[in-house]
Amino acid sequence: MKQDDSGFGFGIETEYLLIRQNDLKSLWINDLELGNLLMTVDSIDTTDLSLQGLNQKPLHRKRGHYLIEGYTLTSPDFSTPLHLLPKGIEARTSICGSPQAAIKELNILRTRLDERLKKEALMTASIGHHPRASDFDAPRNYEREDYWNWARVATATYGPDFNISLPAEITRKLDLADLNDKINFYMPAFFALTFNSPFLRGEEARSQLGQTICSVRTQRRSLWAPLYYIHRDRPDEEQSQLRFEFKGFEMAPGTQIYQALFMVALTVLTNENLPGRCGDSEARANLQRLALTGPNQQADRDLVGRVIEMVATDQGLDNYFYIDRSSLEQELKVLEKRVLENHLPVHDLLLRARLEGSIEKAILLREASEILKDETAHTEPANVESGKPQEERLKVTA
Repeated sequence: MKQDDSGFGFGIETEYLLIRQNDLKSLWINDLELGNLLMTVDSIDTTDLSLQGLNQKPLHRKRGHYLIEGYTLTSPDFSTPLHLLPKGIEARTSICGSPQAAIKELNILRTRLDERLKKEALMTASIGHHPRASDFDAPRNYEREDYWNWARVATATYGPDFNISLPAEITRKLDLADLNDKINFYMPAFFALTFNSPFLRGEEARSQLGQTICSVRTQRRSLWAPLYYIHRDRPDEEQSQLRFEFKGFEMAPGTQIYQALFMVALTVLTNENLPGRCGDSEARANLQRLALTGPNQQADRDLVGRVIEMVATDQGLDNYFYIDRSSLEQELKVLEKRVLENHLPVHDLLLRARLEGSIEKAILLREASEILKDETAHTEPANVESGKPQEERLKVTA
């Protein structure tokens, strides 16, 4: 479903680690070749899906739903991309009129990608940071030091980006400096509820005190990378529509809580009754704490509980796009349980890896079980515009 006249739009971009089927090796820049991967993704038929909001990226042959992600090698003046060292494959949806439509499209894209990769004896896997690779030497590709540092870190990280476009009549009322501080205050705790990257260089990553780190990705990226980006669809600030790209969530198997994550982010963007604010440096410090321990403080529980209550009770957005309230209720319960118990996806992954004695086997076994849950999840009703409830509801387990 395309973005409609409501002015709201939703899209998801997900980056996948690639694992070789015959030996379960997690592949990276020294194992993957740009040309071969481009031929693979370009052969996947997506002509039945909208391209709204999708552009053609440098070094890619066409505008499409799949991208090769990695480290870009540029000309000496950094102006021209010359080559790409691949870290994996990204699937990206078009701009859709509801979270459910974007999730449904993403599940279609993931299924088609997996089917095509089977012919290459490859498998996609969802994890926040490469379990075995991290640092590498490569020519500088940005003039700015912080951009270059982030580009190197990002080559070993994998994340979903949640995109939300707001109508111009809403964005005109926003104080973007104040909104930045509100996002800084509320979103890190929700990012933490998706943590799923405990491995570094083939081992469980540990702090100086010996505790297993909840998120290698967040520990590394929060030093350089923003929590979100703002994109404008035109230069005229009064008439432009803003797209907010939230970049702090982590890749975890399955999409069962994705509607809730969209609604949390949208509530933080639009609800005027959230008083919390903090600056960029405080947000970075909070992310560093959360990366080590998860949301283990009472303040984390209180914050998450307040936002979840607003998402659950404020039905003002139901007039603009389809929200599966029954499904959303179950998804919010999953988030609430995670923060109350400080039991995150990373903890399930760690347990399975210890039992299996193999990081890659643990990732893939958990992946398979969660994908089964996605097969019937997030199905739109026949008439989305009418908001009529669907017969089959999303089933979520913590």
